[in-house]
Amino acid sequence: MVFIDAVAGCKKYNGLFFADLNCAQTCVSVSDIAKTCISIMQKEEKCIAMRHESQKLKKENSARVIYKIMDK
Repeated sequence: MVFIDAVAGCKKYNGLFFADLNCAQTCVSVSDIAKTCISIMQKEEKCIAMRHESQKLKKENSARVIYKIMDK
């Protein structure tokens, strides 16, 4: 995943959250998106590592996880 902070707010934090988990990268401008995507695609090991990290996040139904957290 590649995130851009197009609209200030929660999307910025979502991008940083996934970037901190090494399953995404963030961009600051539209022109930066293309460079970042090309860079990731040219490095197979980077793609594999990002995919592996994102698969670790797959658990159960997201809505159920959110409900459990909020129900506490």
